[in-house]
Amino acid sequence: MIDLIVAVDDFEDALAITSELEANEFLFRGWEGQEEKNPRFQREVDGALTHYIHVIKTGSQNWYNYVNLRDYMNAHPVVAWGYEALKLRLEEEVKIGGDYLIYHPGKQQFMADTIQSANQWVHCIKVAVK
Repeated sequence: MIDLIVAVDDFEDALAITSELEANEFLFRGWEGQEEKNPRFQREVDGALTHYIHVIKTGSQNWYNYVNLRDYMNAHPVVAWGYEALKLRLEEEVKIGGDYLIYHPGKQQFMADTIQSANQWVHCIKVAVK
């Protein structure tokens, strides 16, 4: 499973290329999120979900969450390795059980906790720099 994050200034930019994405087997799967609704696309090969595209707005809270998460994982390799191990375990569970719908829910708590840690870490860095 490859998760891709695409930042756009306007969701219409992403939706305008829906037909091109669909021509490359990425299907529009509606809108995700609680407060900020974001379009999402996914690709399946032989019934298995292989790619997931999250489209977010530049400068939105989701954008900051993903940028902070990236920087945090780069600065904390042990956390990144833990994420890798979780993804590999979930991949194995999907192979055994055949239900890829467990993949995303299986990551949710880890991601929520890690995004919170990443945002706190960035805040501490900004305070320390002042």
